Amino acid sequence: MPLGVQKISGANQSQAEQILDVLKRSIIQLCTKDHNGSEEILKQWLSNKTTENCLNWIADNNTVVLVALSSDKVVGVGKIDISGYLHHCYVDPEHICQGYGAALLTALEDQARVWNLDGIKLESTLTARNFYESKGYSLSEVTTVFGAMDSFHMTKVL
Repeated sequence: MPLGVQKISGANQSQAEQILDVLKRSIIQLCTKDHNGSEEILKQWLSNKTTENCLNWIADNNTVVLVALSSDKVVGVGKIDISGYLHHCYVDPEHICQGYGAALLTALEDQARVWNLDGIKLESTLTARNFYESKGYSLSEVTTVFGAMDSFHMTKVL
């Protein structure tokens, strides 16, 4: 495992609040180039980050939610579905650049291979775009989300 990463495992429902905390803090604190502090963009972006939705993600048989753990604390979260769409790959702001994102992404790609998928697709933020490009993802399209924020559609052939 990379520096700092103690374990990547399947998420369980008891971790839902920790998962949501990582997602929300990562979006609010790390993605400032994307939301520029806009309360309206943040409101829209965070609107589906609810306990009920998180529990549904974990329970969904067509989705895998993985967590990166450090001392049994969730410090990263990733989510991919059976179609090969990567929904989340977020790391707690206090744990960036320690290998958690790369370890999560590798584990999510491994899951896609288990499902015999040919590739992965995702929508990246400006903040994460260079990370994904460094891991072999290619830009296919740029769209606007939440009325003002660029979304970078990317793909990777496995």
